[in-house]
Amino acid sequence: PMLCQDCPHSYVFNILKDMDVIVNGDIGCYTLGALPPYNRIHTCVCMGASVPFAEAFSKALPDKKVVGVIGDSTFFHSGVTGLINANYNQAKGLLIVLDNSTTAMTGSQPHPGTGWTIRGKKTKKVDIQELCKVCGADTVDQISPKKETELKELIEKRLGEDNFSVIIVKSACKLIRDPRKVIEAYKKVNLDE
Repeated sequence: PMLCQDCPHSYVFNILKDMDVIVNGDIGCYTLGALPPYNRIHTCVCMGASVPFAEAFSKALPDKKVVGVIGDSTFFHSGVTGLINANYNQAKGLLIVLDNSTTAMTGSQPHPGTGWTIRGKKTKKVDIQELCKVCGADTVDQISPKKETELKELIEKRLGEDNFSVIIVKSACKLIRDPRKVIEAYKKVNLDE
């Protein structure tokens, strides 16, 4: 198993594989960052575990640089509470939200960040940047993974700071050329039966 060719997550793992950091992951297609050629996820327990594990490692190993890596869908599912707790407990480190605008691993379902319901109805869209800010993150940045030099510099900068930061790396999943097609497919399924 491997990430898709030119997957936006691969840019992040290419950067992290050359850094001396502890990377905490959780369940999602990005979990493949634990395998070659990246070998860059050190912990993977369950959905949302990357954030509290990053907090725990920052407390247990204060001289190490700590990163949590979580997907956008998993962040909405079970990462928000961990982010609130990490900030409340004054953790140090970095959370990278890999925002590919879908729930790619299990069939490209929409989530609160897409602005669509599973039934294909337009709904309120939750802004991850704003959500991270109200959860107490000291800094919140958003960047494209294809800006590799800037992304690497930003990761290094945030890891050098004495706080807990979030970087949202945003680029649509390569399997979804047009997210509206996924919504149309859901509309064709009668989910009320």
